Amino acid sequence: MRLLPHILAIALIVGIVSCSKEGPAGPAGATGPAGPAGAAGAQGPAGQPGTANVIYSDWIDTVTYGLLGAPDTIAGAITAPQLTADILNNGEVKVYANLNTTADPLVVPVPVNGGFFLGDGGFIEPVFFTGEIDIISNRDLTGLPLRYILIPGGTHARMAKINWNNYDEVKAYLGLKD
Repeated sequence: MRLLPHILAIALIVGIVSCSKEGPAGPAGATGPAGPAGAAGAQGPAGQPGTANVIYSDWIDTVTYGLLGAPDTIAGAITAPQLTADILNNGEVKVYANLNTTADPLVVPVPVNGGFFLGDGGFIEPVFFTGEIDIISNRDLTGLPLRYILIPGGTHARMAKINWNNYDEVKAYLGLKD
């Protein structure tokens, strides 16, 4: 009996020393109440009007300026100062023609081949250069309104689910004004 207090003390010390804080986690407790809402963030500055760096022209009346290789092939030119080599290499250029009036537009994507406006064998084709878009056709296009849209390569508008050959969809998507 005399040794019993010593044995109990040694057992208590061994038990304390052998305990650790590691082990399986206990069950999760109940979710506490939500804390108070934080302060509202500051309003950022207003963005530029338009759609993500897209550049578009006004309607431009085509001016016929001469003959090319074939005797009946005429060309017109549109000055496009913002059409850069970077856009030509990495972006997208679209051209549209209004085959009717501004009051009652009939807008089609260029190139155009045949159809009621051009007749059999008629065509309109764009050729893109830095700063200029040449329009090649075998019909006189004097006064034909054209518009171009430049989409820089960093703008991923092409990923959008729109039909780039449908001018009404393009106009609505890009927020173009007539």
